[in-house]
Amino acid sequence: MAFDSIRDLRLFVRIYEQSSITAASALLGMTPAVASKRLKNLEGDVGEALFHRSTRSLSPTGAGTVLYEYARAVIATVDEADACLEPGSEPSGLLKITTSVAFGRLYLADIVARFLARHSKVRIDVQFTDRIVDMVDEGIDLAFRISAPDDAENLIMRRLCSGRRILCASADYLREHGAPANPEMLARHNCVVLNHYDVWKLESAGHCTTIKVGGNYHTNDGEAILDVIRNGLGIGVVALWQGAPDIAAGRLARVLPQHELLGQPDVYAIYHPTQRRLPRLRCFLEFLEEQIRFPFDDADKFLSRHTG
Repeated sequence: MAFDSIRDLRLFVRIYEQSSITAASALLGMTPAVASKRLKNLEGDVGEALFHRSTRSLSPTGAGTVLYEYARAVIATVDEADACLEPGSEPSGLLKITTSVAFGRLYLADIVARFLARHSKVRIDVQFTDRIVDMVDEGIDLAFRISAPDDAENLIMRRLCSGRRILCASADYLREHGAPANPEMLARHNCVVLNHYDVWKLESAGHCTTIKVGGNYHTNDGEAILDVIRNGLGIGVVALWQGAPDIAAGRLARVLPQHELLGQPDVYAIYHPTQRRLPRLRCFLEFLEEQIRFPFDDADKFLSRHTG
């Protein structure tokens, strides 16, 4: 099987990602008629249809999905070669990033701005979302995720920091209501609940306790949980990377410090192996490691310093 040019593969990748010949042709500066003809020629080379066609949609066939993985790798290699053949050239092109809303706002927004100030030829599209994004289907180059994804064996993951979660309350709340001495006492407190996560499992000295908690505030927003805990509404689960500044400042205090919540995640930067040679991605990852700063260097040391 041979292709007329790398342009055919680049066109195919654009059609796959846009689910539209018209949109892909516009991105590549050609007419839809020319794009359709070249796609048919490519399908002739492959010997199979690459897309299911209907009047309203375009979806990949099995052969199209397989070819997409290889085509992305080929194009990434060609783009890297082009960049490397230009001595001293700046990284350029579009870098698509997805991140959870809270983590992105706290740690990435400023870093992206500083990176673009240094590398003006790079364009960055950041999607702030708490849903799990399919990196291949949505053409994502780099994802920041809390906990490892199910398909981790097919991806490269760089651990950024602990995603450790702890129970917290404000000093005002604890002065008024007292601190629970054991997990069972949580049932007597107003607990703020994220995503209906109202069964908390805590472990201490090898013993696990499962407690169903309740309260007058439920939400699907982790930042809102932090706000209401800070304002004295009750006890809640807080990610250390999110709550560390409030803990260090004394606005929040850890509850049941001898107990750990089960199922602790970490925070990862994740990308596909075929993307790691892209100069813009490699450059951004190097900049990220240089610039990103967390309010704690080691979770255990931080908590020991700030647990009364």
